[in-house]
Amino acid sequence: MTYDAGDPKQVRAAIKRAKLAADDILAVLATLDGRRWMWQFLGMCGAYATPFDSNPYTTAFLCGKQDVAHRVMAEILSKCPDTYALMQKENADASRTESDSD
Repeated sequence: MTYDAGDPKQVRAAIKRAKLAADDILAVLATLDGRRWMWQFLGMCGAYATPFDSNPYTTAFLCGKQDVAHRVMAEILSKCPDTYALMQKENADASRTESDSD
């Protein structure tokens, strides 16, 4: 079924789905474990790396992964930018703690 922006019922359903998705992200980020998982997920998707590879097909694949990360990051930053900053701090603190114990 194609989306019809002129259909009030479809518009209400789309708004409801978008709100549920935002609430889901907020629920994940509400806990330390959730923020740690999200940071790892964004990293696995290449959010903080270049997607370039000498093979153009690999580059295209990596760009697709990175696009997922960027979409999730945009959602986080639009809904709860302070929580993203907290997640960054927690990751930096955890990285320092790991390197100090080596």
